[in-house]
Order: sequence, then C-alpha cells, then structure tokens
Amino acid sequence: MWGTVIADVASTYGHNLMRRADVAPRFERAALNDRVLATALPEFQKFLNREGQAFLERVDAWLTEHEARPNESEPDSTSVHIVWVPACITFKTDERP
Repeated sequence: MWGTVIADVASTYGHNLMRRADVAPRFERAALNDRVLATALPEFQKFLNREGQAFLERVDAWLTEHEARPNESEPDSTSVHIVWVPACITFKTDERP
C-alpha cells in the first residue's frame, strides 16, 4: 500500500506541474512553518494524530457512503465507472540551521 501512496503523491505533483490549462488540478495542500519550537513537536504530533485521525474517519465515512455496490462493480457492467480514491495526511520534521 505505501508504495502506491508514494506513487500517488508523486503522480499528483507531476499532474499539477505538467497539466494543460484546461485540465483541473488535483487537490494537494500543505501547512508548514519553519520556525516551530522543537519543544512543541510532541504536542503537535498529538494534535495531528487526534485531528488527522478524526478528519480521515470523516473522509472514510464519505467514501464508504459513495462506494459502488457489489453488483455495480461486475466486470460486465458498462454503465458504471469505478475508481480508487486515496486521501492521506503525513507528518515530517526537519531540523534546519
């Protein structure tokens, strides 16, 4: 799964950088700050774990609500187009001089 997630992130960045003007960008956002106190990192990680988990649970519920029923995903079905939709949150820290 993680190899797929990494490929999806790279694909999104590539799509957004190389798309034609008439093609919609894919959703890709980041929040960052290069002046956070290192002592605040444990609190931030707890915050992100709590809020990120809650957000992803809402996303999962929405995706489940819009999931194809088993008979809609049959190979002979020509009227239904089914796609895989990932959403992820990542956290990374870098000490910079």
